[in-house]
Amino acid sequence: MNPLLAQAKSAAASGIGQSLPVTSVTSQKEPPAPPPTVQGQWQIPAQAFEELESHRRSHRSHQVCPSCGATDTERRRRKLWEKAIFAFTNMRAYKCRICGADFYARRKKKE
Repeated sequence: MNPLLAQAKSAAASGIGQSLPVTSVTSQKEPPAPPPTVQGQWQIPAQAFEELESHRRSHRSHQVCPSCGATDTERRRRKLWEKAIFAFTNMRAYKCRICGADFYARRKKKE
């Protein structure tokens, strides 16, 4: 038998720890103030935001989503079996940024 369990049973049988003294707290402390925050901590300059947006736009594929018809699509990572099957073809895996649909399409020729 577990020694801690035996001690707990003997304490319960003898009545030790049955009632705890009630102490009332008369003075309520106010909750601690939240830590100071830095204003604009997550804001980035407009120029940096535009650079990020242009980088994001440059990775769009302009394939048409078969589900919703949007052209805001991007290439998605392929799984191992997709890499093996589509390695020597023009088929690529895409994901629609609007509806989230995954689809395959032939790679468009660069003009």
